[in-house]
Amino acid sequence: MIDRRRGRRVLIRRTVQFSWDQGEASGWARDIGPQGMYVESAKQPASGAGVRMTVRFQRAPAVSIPARVCRANSEGFAVVFEKLGPNELETIRKVLGGT
Repeated sequence: MIDRRRGRRVLIRRTVQFSWDQGEASGWARDIGPQGMYVESAKQPASGAGVRMTVRFQRAPAVSIPARVCRANSEGFAVVFEKLGPNELETIRKVLGGT
């Protein structure tokens, strides 16, 4: 599989709540980068679904980010962030170590 991600990712283990047209659920963020993240969850939205992701960080404020599912499998799903505001972008930069 070709890795098409841009920017670095960091491994994390933080609670994520997410909702989409078909429901809501929670899971664990496994990694995060400036453009997206991967979430481990028993319940996944379909590829292409728009979702609202709420991530609670240990040393940064929680963020609520609109995203789109770019792939899903039996373990979880990956999202690409959409319309990051300056506060959300700053929080993710802090999580990434200031990059």
